[in-house]
Amino acid sequence: MKHLIIAFFIVFSFKPVFSDDLNCSMSGQDTAFNITRSPLKDLFAFSVLPLVTSVNSSRKELCDTLNKILKEKLGLLGNVKEMSTNDPTGLGLSGVFLSFDIQKVENVNKKEEKLIRLSLSVPTIVTIKKSNNECTSYIWASSVFAESDTDENIKQGIEALLKQFSICYQKANSKEAEKPTFYIYQ
Repeated sequence: MKHLIIAFFIVFSFKPVFSDDLNCSMSGQDTAFNITRSPLKDLFAFSVLPLVTSVNSSRKELCDTLNKILKEKLGLLGNVKEMSTNDPTGLGLSGVFLSFDIQKVENVNKKEEKLIRLSLSVPTIVTIKKSNNECTSYIWASSVFAESDTDENIKQGIEALLKQFSICYQKANSKEAEKPTFYIYQ
């Protein structure tokens, strides 16, 4: 039964990435919204922190590979500008981030599962209309699951998430729109 539940989550977590009828909702847990009102519409600058913060720093070769994939895939979508974390001037000036997260999945009985969840989200500061208060919120997110944290699973997961983001971004913005700039901090 446990393996059936795990298989169910894996199949349905990858569905948005490989489906012909791609759901570009805010996250896989939410219902789809009118894509013309996508929160990705007219966002043309993203700050991207290095993936070394998301992956154990002892796996430097994997981190380097993931950062290379990141630059390559985002470069297909827009302009990539490499920035230095030693000089954080401008960090967050866009107000919009691309944030990666890799976590082990825990079950309710606190037994560690072998599954990992890889997530890509777009946090930014939003204003709540009713109260006029500002807060940080995820305006778009996607996750995939893998059976273990092998280098290959992590690479495939990151590529799947970047593909999902690219498709949703392109659906939200016309081909004539300004290309986004990704400020990647190394």
